[in-house]
Amino acid sequence: MAAVIQRKNKILLVQRAHEPFKLCWDFPGGFLEAGESPQEGLQREVKEELQIEIELSALFGVYDDHYGPEGEPVLIVYYLCRQRAGLVNPQEEIADARWFELNALPEALAFHHTTAVLADLRKRLMKFDEQVR
Repeated sequence: MAAVIQRKNKILLVQRAHEPFKLCWDFPGGFLEAGESPQEGLQREVKEELQIEIELSALFGVYDDHYGPEGEPVLIVYYLCRQRAGLVNPQEEIADARWFELNALPEALAFHHTTAVLADLRKRLMKFDEQVR
């Protein structure tokens, strides 16, 4: 699971400190532990990686991809979130964390699903802007 953490017109991306895709940008998140719901697991992962608490507002989407040297198939559940408490403080598995505007994203993105989510975010925002006009 992964978090699309929004603040005003920006989203929070993390730079991976380890392979796969070391030093590429991705959304914060990770894998479930036994007995966790996706929501609980995502809150735990974000707290471990960034030392912040998040509030999940909505399911954004489910994306398929491959992970690791064996290319294991995975499904990544994305949630729209907002930061509830704490200061962003990247831990050992995160090299950096930054807020980006959707029109000023870094070039080195990690996974196929990272790129797909960003494209879908742009589409949804454009559609929203058209409806507001």
